Amino acid sequence: MDSFRRSIERGYTPIATLATLDRVFQEAPQLPEESRMDLVERLIISSGPYTAVERERVALAESRIEERRSGAVRGVPVEDALQRVLESL
Repeated sequence: MDSFRRSIERGYTPIATLATLDRVFQEAPQLPEESRMDLVERLIISSGPYTAVERERVALAESRIEERRSGAVRGVPVEDALQRVLESL
C-alpha cells in the first residue's frame, strides 16, 4: 500500500502504475538473461535506503546475481519456475 501512496505522490495513478508494472513483468522474461539480471540489479539499487532486513535481502540478491554471472548456478526458464509454483499450490 505504501508503494501506491508513493506513486500517487509522484503523480502516477494507481491504474497507470499497475499497467506499467504488469507490462514490465510480461516483457522482462523476453529479455536476454544478462539484461534481466541488470534490471534486477537496477531495481534493487533504486529502491533507496534499507532497513537491516532489506540490507540482508539485497546482499542475498546480489550474491545470487553474482552466482548467475559467474556460472556457478544455472538459471531455470521462467515458464518452468512458474509451473513448479503452480504445481506446489
